[in-house]
Amino acid sequence: MRTNLKFSKIIGFVLVCIGILIGYPALEVVLDPNATVVVNGVARQDMEAKIFALLIPILLIVVGVVLSLSKGNAISSFNKLRDEIYSGIFGK
Repeated sequence: MRTNLKFSKIIGFVLVCIGILIGYPALEVVLDPNATVVVNGVARQDMEAKIFALLIPILLIVVGVVLSLSKGNAISSFNKLRDEIYSGIFGK
């Protein structure tokens, strides 16, 4: 139980760090009107493509914060739920 809790907090911290490292340049691209984002080999300057490039780092930061702040009870209940779903699908 303690190992799972420590592991989730470490993974959460790593995800937050990666999200910040990727998100800072993406935020600069969003704020620069002349910046381009390459999507499927096409350079685009529209705001939709720029915000989509910022969406991944935001998602990483949110997931990392949730994992870092999670309690042992939530992880334990998630593991029990996962085991029940797997046993229902694959049979034990």
